[in-house]
Order: sequence, then C-alpha cells, then structure tokens
Amino acid sequence: MRGIAAGALVIGALAGAVQGQDRGGKPAARSLALFIDETWTDNVRFLDESDRDMVTRVGARAALKRTRSRGELALSADAAALQHARTSDLDQLFYGGHLAASRQLTRRTNVRLEESYRVAYSADQRGLSELAVAEPLSRSRTHDVHGDIGRQLSRRATAGLAVRHTHVTFDEASRLASGDRLALQARLERETSRYGRLRLVAEREWSWTGEPTGAVSRLGASWSGRIGPFVRLETGAGAVAVEGGEIDVQPFGSAALSIEGLRGSLGARYERSVGAAFGVGGLQSMDLFQARCTWRPSRRIAADADAVRIISRSQSSDALLASMDQVQANLRYIVGSRLALGAGYQLRRRESASAAVVPHAAALLLSISYSQDWR
Repeated sequence: MRGIAAGALVIGALAGAVQGQDRGGKPAARSLALFIDETWTDNVRFLDESDRDMVTRVGARAALKRTRSRGELALSADAAALQHARTSDLDQLFYGGHLAASRQLTRRTNVRLEESYRVAYSADQRGLSELAVAEPLSRSRTHDVHGDIGRQLSRRATAGLAVRHTHVTFDEASRLASGDRLALQARLERETSRYGRLRLVAEREWSWTGEPTGAVSRLGASWSGRIGPFVRLETGAGAVAVEGGEIDVQPFGSAALSIEGLRGSLGARYERSVGAAFGVGGLQSMDLFQARCTWRPSRRIAADADAVRIISRSQSSDALLASMDQVQANLRYIVGSRLALGAGYQLRRRESASAAVVPHAAALLLSISYSQDWR
C-alpha cells in the first residue's frame, strides 16, 4: 500500500502540472457502470471432484478522465462481490484501481506514468492467467508501476525509454511463489509507410520468485500495419538471453492476423515468450495460441467466440509446468443506450505437473449491466 501511496503522489504531482499550467481543454468525462451476473458451473473449485454451484457476482466501476491540450489524467476503480449458493467458503470481495497521467513536456517530448493495483483470482488476472501456472482459485494481489518517456526524432521516427515494476503475492494457504519483476526498455519506432510501423526494442529484466532467477535480456523487432482495407498483420521476432550459471540464448516471436468486416472480424495469434513464472517460481517459456471471431448482425446484437491454448514449460529443464485450454462464447443484447443483457458459455481444461488429474469446468452465465456517461 505504501507503493500505491508513493505512486499516487508522483502521479498527483504530474496531474497538478497538467491542470495548473494548462487551463484549456475538454470538460472532465465521467462514467459509472453497474452489473450483476449469475453463473452456473459444474466444477466451481476446478479440482478433480465436481462441485456444482451457482455464483452471483455484483459489481461496479467508476472512471474519470480529464484532458488538457498538453496532458491527460485518468482514474478508475472497480469492485465486485462473489456469493456462492453452496460453497460459501469461496465468497470473495475483489477490487482494483488504476491511475494514469501524461504530460507533453516540450513539443517533441512526452512523459507518462501509470500505477495499478488489483486483488482477484489468478485466473482472472490478465497477466497471470496467460502465464497459466497459478491455480485458478488462488487469491492474488498485483501491483504494477510503469513510467515512460518518449521523444519524437523526426516526422516518422520516435524513441523512448520505459521502466516497469510488478509485484505479485498470493494467499499463504495457496503455497504459491510470490515475486517481483523489474524491466528496463529502450525502443525505436519508425513509420515505414502510411499503414505500417517498424519497432526495435532492447530490454533488460530481473525477476525474483522465491529466489533470484537471474537476468533476462531481449532484443527484437516487430512490424504492424494494414494490408489492404480489411486485413491487419502484426509480426515480431528476436532473441532472449537468460543469465544463470551459463548464458542460454533462445528465440522468441509473435504473429497476429485479423480480418475486419462491416459486421464482424476474424483473428488468430501466436506468441512465444520467456519470463518469470509467478506461482511456481523460476523462469518459464510460454507458447500461446489464440483464435477469435466477432459478429454484429444488427445494431442491438453482438456476439463473440474465443479459443485459447497456453503451454508453459520450465526454462531450465523444459519440463511441463502447466497447460490450459479455454473456449468461450458470448452474446450481448443492447436494450437501450444504458442497459444491456448478456449470456455466455465457457469450457476450461487445465493440466499441471503437480496435479494427478486433469480438471475441467463448464460454466453458463447470464448478466445485466447498466452504464452512464456524462461530462
């Protein structure tokens, strides 16, 4: 919490510069969203036994955004309470917050600071769920601080420096390895055409998950842009050097393709990375495969489907740490400008080296949400 307070002071000072030195700009944008959903699942604990249960989730999210001609301040907070009909020991209160401020120091130089804190199940934490090594029902706390300064070198080229620190803890009962990650990054970006951008990145990362895991250095290049009016392509590759007893050099890369139409989109993504294995400890190599489609047949109806497979292996021994397969589909009906109804289905399967069985769970969800925006 002291880190939150320190980060809030820094961002508050930057926000003061945004508001104190520049009185022009748009009125503050405010939003409030309320939601309630009911979920039935056939394996609420995600273990070998099948504990069927109904889960009620009630939550809210509030956001404030203030824009000036040379800066921006954004604040958001959310909370959700989970109540189980049968397994009351799993009842939880989750919450989080995000602070972000940016300031244009000169005509060519911009600085941005961000801080976030979130308490949630590991499977619901975006970064942790993609690592696929934390138990889904482990309560985790993630504190992330990010600073970035960018400089425009020419009309088409920019350079930047960034620093990021992430601190992750789990409940003691889970016996999972908490940890920290510190990363320093330098980047150079250039527009290669009207629709394309080339990015060169050098990064140095240190992580501690129970014990120091050594330093990781990355050097890579990526390109993103449009191929025609409907196709977008992103691709990248590079090398990562892991320093331990010996220096181990491995490749990493990513590729993503999306086709966008007037009523929907199709997309696929592959990513291979090396990083800290929060929950298990040490370093991991991860392969992620994802396919996604969206469809909007009318102004009031929207649907999407998503399939993900993640394979996590120990970087030192290549042994399987965990793998996860997840398929989900959602349907949303917009009743009015502020009210929406939703329904969804999810199927999840997880395999880990420490588990004797391969648990799977299916869930059906019904939701209602209300949102209000004003200035």
